[in-house]
Amino acid sequence: DVYDWFMNFVDEHDLNVIFFIYDKWRVNKFIQQLETNTDIPLVPLGQDFLKISEPTAATRKVFTQKRVKYQDDPIMQASLFHAILREDNNSVAVDKKKATLKIDTVDAIIDSMSEAVLHWENFNGHAEKANKSVFGNQSAEQINTWFKNDFSF
Repeated sequence: DVYDWFMNFVDEHDLNVIFFIYDKWRVNKFIQQLETNTDIPLVPLGQDFLKISEPTAATRKVFTQKRVKYQDDPIMQASLFHAILREDNNSVAVDKKKATLKIDTVDAIIDSMSEAVLHWENFNGHAEKANKSVFGNQSAEQINTWFKNDFSF
């Protein structure tokens, strides 16, 4: 049912899904159906402090600067209200130990921000080779092209 709802929603709103980001700890039938039946790029995202700190900080920044606008949605408002941040060595993440606080919406926004902050870059931040290169599965030629054409300070 969730798969059918999602595909209908994408079709009905004529969405161009760039990535579908999900918590890789809970791979389920829905993700398996997306993988088997669509060409939507799936991005598993680990929920550890290192992987989630930058998108959490970016999410907090755009909300406090009022650069993000959203509908008067009680579920989102409650999720934002209950999201408690914890900090450790200049890293920040939503405290997930309080499972009863229903922060799933905030988690989904932060997961989306993990790729959104890289939207204008020529690589995706999650595709990792065995060497854990930030360039993922790109060839040496693709990496050299990026440094020649797109890299700057």
